[in-house]
Amino acid sequence: MDAEFERAVRTLLAQVPKGCVTTYGELARLAGFPGYARHVGKLLSDMPEDSKLPWHRVVTASREVSRRGTSAAALQKQLLRAEGVRLKGDRVERSHLWLL
Repeated sequence: MDAEFERAVRTLLAQVPKGCVTTYGELARLAGFPGYARHVGKLLSDMPEDSKLPWHRVVTASREVSRRGTSAAALQKQLLRAEGVRLKGDRVERSHLWLL
């Protein structure tokens, strides 16, 4: 993916407030790259572990945590809950969606 895409996604991701989530598709759309949800996922999965960007605030279009059943999903749920995000199973409640 090109530098413009990466810069736009990272900038938007940094703005997602605590206690809120957005989706891969919405992040791509807001960055000016509609239809690039999978690219957002790839970008986030390639981020260094020590990144300060809130990767855990990005969920699927159905508001589910990513990679269900993995340690990454367990960590994402833990981080979201610590911010006050309510989940039913693996799905974030709609009231936590970040809207611009």
